Amino acid sequence: MARALKVERFGEKVVGVNITGNPKNAEPESFRICFPWGNVEVTRAQDGKPRDDTDYWVHVYVNNPGSVNYCPDEDSGEYAGPGAIFDARLDQTDKHASESNLGDFGRAELYHLAVKVGPLGRSR
Repeated sequence: MARALKVERFGEKVVGVNITGNPKNAEPESFRICFPWGNVEVTRAQDGKPRDDTDYWVHVYVNNPGSVNYCPDEDSGEYAGPGAIFDARLDQTDKHASESNLGDFGRAELYHLAVKVGPLGRSR
């Protein structure tokens, strides 16, 4: 599996992993990136389908003592501290982000979702 996922450069200040959806390239069902206060997980929604029919869920989690999807602290392996979602934005080609609402998720013009995460307890 380690051979299937390779860290790549996507610019001078950006690195990442290219999940291709190619069934010949053995990929994990889910891929998680941990950061302070939470994590992002990309999960394949269907197995065994051709690449052009495969959907992915992109999950944003904040650390919460009651959650099973928190990233442990690197040194202690314990819960790393609670996080909170402070803001979110939907970007669309024909609307300003301030005009967006949850009903916009089905629109073809929607191309970006941003979620701002930080430590729980900090003033927003």
